[in-house]
Amino acid sequence: MFYSVLMGLFVLFCFLLVVVVLMQAGKGGGVAAMGGGADQFLGGRAASNVLVKSTWTLAIVFMIGAILLNWLGPTKQAPGQTEGQRAIEATPAIPPSSQPQLPPGQ
Repeated sequence: MFYSVLMGLFVLFCFLLVVVVLMQAGKGGGVAAMGGGADQFLGGRAASNVLVKSTWTLAIVFMIGAILLNWLGPTKQAPGQTEGQRAIEATPAIPPSSQPQLPPGQ
């Protein structure tokens, strides 16, 4: 339950981070220049500072969330063991008598 809530919040923060980054007018103009100038709408230079601080805050929340989700992940496995290795170990071996035999002479 906690993992699902954390994952939902993580997706929300990812979306917010994308929106805030796209609102910033970079050196090339970016998406903010196409929308009529987010800086003018939000108040000029002060809006730029708010967007920069928001970007840093959301980036830090993103990194902490990614680390927490990795740490609290639902799958735990032995160090150095992959999913494929666990599947191979869990598969029962075929007894030698039931293996198909080639006809003689081939």
